[in-house]
Amino acid sequence: MHGYIENGSTTTPFDMQIRNETSRYHLIIEAYQKLAKNSVVEQSKADDIIAQYKTKIQKHGEFIRQNGVDPEEIEKWQWSRT
Repeated sequence: MHGYIENGSTTTPFDMQIRNETSRYHLIIEAYQKLAKNSVVEQSKADDIIAQYKTKIQKHGEFIRQNGVDPEEIEKWQWSRT
């Protein structure tokens, strides 16, 4: 598991998770790395999903630097049982 990494500044809650590599995006990346390593999913499928979430992490960083808040996708997210 990952822990807190001090970066010396205050930011949004989700950005702190991004910086500490504890976000849901990082968990998905790590899960697919392990699934591919154990041949549960094909490596090419894992690579596609991992790339998708690495892009989300990059875009999140750009958005937070420009706007000072988390993207709406994060800000308005709510748990649902669907």
